[in-house]
Amino acid sequence: MRSSNGAAKRREWVAAVCAIAAVQILFGLAGLAAVALGAEWHRATSLQDWQRAVEILAFSALAAHLLLGARGDARIQHLAALCLLIAVFFAYPPIVALAAALPAPLARGVHAVRAVPIDAFTPAIAWLFFRDFPRALESRGSANVVRAAIAVSVVGALGLIAANLVLAARSDLTWLARFDRSNPVSLYWAAVFAPLLPVPVMLVWRTRRAAPDERRRVSLFAWGLAFSVALPFAYALLPAVSRTIEAFARRPAVEAVLRPLNLISMFAIAAVTAYAVVVQRVLEVRTILRKAAQYALARGTVAAAVGIPFALVLLNVYRERSATVESLFSGAPMFRIGALLLAGIAALRLRVRIVAAIDRIFFREAYDAQQILADVAERSLRASSTGELAEALTREIDRALHLESIGLLVRDPSSGGLQPLVGRTRRLESASRLPALLAEQRRPLRVALDRPAPPLDGLSEEARVWIADAGAEVLVPMVGSDGGLTGLLALGPKQSELRYSREDLRLLSAIGDAAGLALENLRLRDSLSARRPGASEETSAGECRGCGHVAASSRGPCAECGDELRASRLPKTLFGKVRLESRIGAGAMGVVYLATDLDLERRLALKTLPETSPEDSVRLRREARAMASVRHPNLALIFGVESWHGTPILLMEYLAGGTLAERISRGPLPIRDALAIGAELSGVLARLHDSGLLHRDVKPSNVGFTDDGIPKLLDFGLARIAGEANLASAPTGGSADDATGTQSGFLGTPLYMSPEALNGGRSDQSFDLWSLAVVVFEAIAGRHPFEHSTGAETLQAIRSARAIDLRQTRPDCSDAVVALFSLALSRDRAQRPKSARELGEWFLGARHELAA
Repeated sequence: MRSSNGAAKRREWVAAVCAIAAVQILFGLAGLAAVALGAEWHRATSLQDWQRAVEILAFSALAAHLLLGARGDARIQHLAALCLLIAVFFAYPPIVALAAALPAPLARGVHAVRAVPIDAFTPAIAWLFFRDFPRALESRGSANVVRAAIAVSVVGALGLIAANLVLAARSDLTWLARFDRSNPVSLYWAAVFAPLLPVPVMLVWRTRRAAPDERRRVSLFAWGLAFSVALPFAYALLPAVSRTIEAFARRPAVEAVLRPLNLISMFAIAAVTAYAVVVQRVLEVRTILRKAAQYALARGTVAAAVGIPFALVLLNVYRERSATVESLFSGAPMFRIGALLLAGIAALRLRVRIVAAIDRIFFREAYDAQQILADVAERSLRASSTGELAEALTREIDRALHLESIGLLVRDPSSGGLQPLVGRTRRLESASRLPALLAEQRRPLRVALDRPAPPLDGLSEEARVWIADAGAEVLVPMVGSDGGLTGLLALGPKQSELRYSREDLRLLSAIGDAAGLALENLRLRDSLSARRPGASEETSAGECRGCGHVAASSRGPCAECGDELRASRLPKTLFGKVRLESRIGAGAMGVVYLATDLDLERRLALKTLPETSPEDSVRLRREARAMASVRHPNLALIFGVESWHGTPILLMEYLAGGTLAERISRGPLPIRDALAIGAELSGVLARLHDSGLLHRDVKPSNVGFTDDGIPKLLDFGLARIAGEANLASAPTGGSADDATGTQSGFLGTPLYMSPEALNGGRSDQSFDLWSLAVVVFEAIAGRHPFEHSTGAETLQAIRSARAIDLRQTRPDCSDAVVALFSLALSRDRAQRPKSARELGEWFLGARHELAA
């Protein structure tokens, strides 16, 4: 098996490079401060010093953000190191000023630090990052090219550092002076940038070969980075190619134009990287910024792109304020000011279009409240039924606010309760204090179950469960002329993830008043029977004990097999959009149904979880939404999470090919097929672990197959969600394969836990790797590797890592396969794979040996 010593050594020298770079950055900032404080401000601080300070702070802040959120992802660490090295480029010159401001002994130490040109490692770090970014299928030849490029870059960096250290001691060695870092016309930068020349090509090539979802997210980053580095590359390399080009580039008038443009291009690298990581999420960083922060960054980037050129013009004019007008608008200053003005004007012309596009992307378009109110009033007058009025109201509200969900309920005159017309809400009984409270308030109320505040802090459990089921953030009462409640709007969160503003609440209040009167007028000529299909949603469905068929009610025998029906906890149709078809599974964590999405006409799996409190239900919905943001071809999709009378419900991708547990029950799998499944699932775990997430419950019943046999991991994150939401005790009678939830203190399934997990160790990636190795072993052997006659003996065998001999059940196993599992399921953690990618390589290696 491949040793991880190389990766460990690589981490060590990358960390050393980052440490030296951080020291040089601090010295550079101190040098800029020394310049600013050492003389009169207007004479000491030049435009170039300001530019350096901005670049240093921008790249250092980006590096810090990445390092804090890396979660062990080597790609993020390498990108952070790359940002630090770019910051060193700007920090290097001011270190001289720091040395000049210090006493001689300290100055010698500063010069010693400056003598190490750590930015020579820029190409090596860049190749390390782009070796794994974006994730793409690559040939063995391309992998060898990247390895060679990394080796050449490291050797080149060490050579440049050695040359500069020698020059620091022996400045008379003229043959080495051509590689002096402090000489702006030396070959140092050509030697640094030359190994980077193929990187943009490699980045674009890998982007084209990435998976579609990955390709969409990284394409902007790839092309933006390629264009951003074009000018710095040319600025560093072309003068080294030809003395004529060098002489032209060093002319004052040409430098006056190229230098600021080069600095702007370098800043663009930071801007493109920050935008790609935070907004596009090309890398899963621990600090997950919500859409509000993403929107602020997107708008801020545009504002900076427009403002920076004009700010640089003003600083340039201020710096030259003692010059005459004639000298200011001639020669180098004129070219510099002209170039900055052109860049600013171009950015200003594009600003309106770009900002409008950003507003559309983040659902922030400004709305005209008066126009919307006028449209609501007109549609209310023309509405011939409550259904038509409800459709008009929801359309106009969504047009203005872009909400994730809208529920509309109207008062049932016979019972006084509120009956749902639109959305996933259920009936709200008059006995609840909530309708009376809303009628009394006569204004929209923000709802925050996890942060209760007056007047909603004293609600009953029934009312809080209803709010959690509705997923409401704002409740808008619709009041009639007599002051009574005629209807209610239950509005979910905004798609932009912003809070409802005061303007939003004022608009909703006006809409509620207008709609309340309109409903009152329509009540005489429209009955609740006009409500869309789904009036039976409060009636429990019937489940067949035999075949699992779900009927509209539990009356009579099953229409499919004639067996007895029993009452279900759910109705036949949920939320007006999901119809239950049959029960397809059950365990300690809940029941799984095959269902149909009536809106999209697709099949999906619906999984109920044990009941929880309204507050935990809200938190569960947030957790599931975060889990649903992770995508991988071998990860079953989570479409959403709902709630029904306090029962959390997960809507997931339905896999028609059954589960791995079902296949194993029919007998052992072919060894090559089992290893292939293991390799594919290793890729899923690598994706999760790169995002700083764990699956926590890898087992045969959580591996499903599509119609065409593609394996997919199910129930990603469910064990953690269930544990953190403090779900109630699970139903009894589950199998040994069931997840234990919080009752036992475990998060996962004991039979597939590692010895460390069973002993209460802190969760890490190794837990998932052990579980996957056990699953693949079981698929090959047809039985669990630690199976004994009693549960206690089985758990003890797991704790001591005493697996059965695979050849007992599969004599045809090769030595490579046996060796794989002896290491993957070893009691010594040092012998096990260190990452999901390494485990995947083990599976592929053993499979290739079988083929050979």
